[in-house]
Amino acid sequence: MKLLRQSRWESRRQAAFSLLELLVAVGLLSVIVLALYAMFDQTQKALHRSIAQTDVMEGGRSAFDLIVRDVERAHPTGVTGPVELPVYNLLVRKFPLAAQSGPGSRDVIHRDTTFSELYYMLPIRDRLWSAAGLFVASDTDASQSVPVINGVESVGTLYRYQAPSTVFVRGPGATTALGKLTSDLVNNTSFARNRRASNSTRLLDGVVFFRALPYGGSGLPLDAVSIAPNLTLTNIVIARPQGSPQTFLTTFTGAAMPSAVEVEFGVLPPKSLIQYRSVPDNLKAGYLTKHAAEVLLFRQRIALRSAIP
Repeated sequence: MKLLRQSRWESRRQAAFSLLELLVAVGLLSVIVLALYAMFDQTQKALHRSIAQTDVMEGGRSAFDLIVRDVERAHPTGVTGPVELPVYNLLVRKFPLAAQSGPGSRDVIHRDTTFSELYYMLPIRDRLWSAAGLFVASDTDASQSVPVINGVESVGTLYRYQAPSTVFVRGPGATTALGKLTSDLVNNTSFARNRRASNSTRLLDGVVFFRALPYGGSGLPLDAVSIAPNLTLTNIVIARPQGSPQTFLTTFTGAAMPSAVEVEFGVLPPKSLIQYRSVPDNLKAGYLTKHAAEVLLFRQRIALRSAIP
């Protein structure tokens, strides 16, 4: 009997786990749990990024749909106006880059300009006209340009301008009234910017660049790169305004209109925008360069109802 009990005790002792085996098992289990946690954590982060990107894409598409529907309505007035007060059917103001090289400029934007402005005439109903437009300005004050930090333009907000009044094109004073309606759009003075800002609404925050490029009937871009500056076509002028030798204006008067306008802009997601605003000024350009892949791009060539004759 004693030998039988001893044999059972020894078999039980041999069937048990040693401390080393328990430690190895617990270590392996911990590694598996940590690996699963890391996998689920990355999956959750990817899901949140996807949801945030979807929200930004939806917001960008909504804003872009509004822009497309609005620009498609642009139409020539058929009124030329006097030289001192011309009537512009559509105009594009193209600003130069704040910095031609270095991080945060061409590395991020890949364009020959950072922010453009687009203004156009809209028919409200028979012989009743208004002016509208799109421009990028400071996120805190629409009358101020996008701030330049360490020689590089920062991120701005896209605004839509709507003229506070309409003009009824009839009678001898119609040309002058239309000219005054578009004079604030051509001028880039502080007074003109304040008037535009007071009649503008926010469309989209976190805009890295905004470009508007008119195209002719032959598919040729109507800008200073493709056409010699200060060249006057039929009711189309591409020139440098006085006092702004590096800023180009492309204007359409009379019955002239481009066949299409290509609109393109890039937007930072909300989380990236918050991080961008929180970093010091001397690191903002580097942040844009590092997070260039997060910029969401929207681009479309919008066909207009009235092409260049």
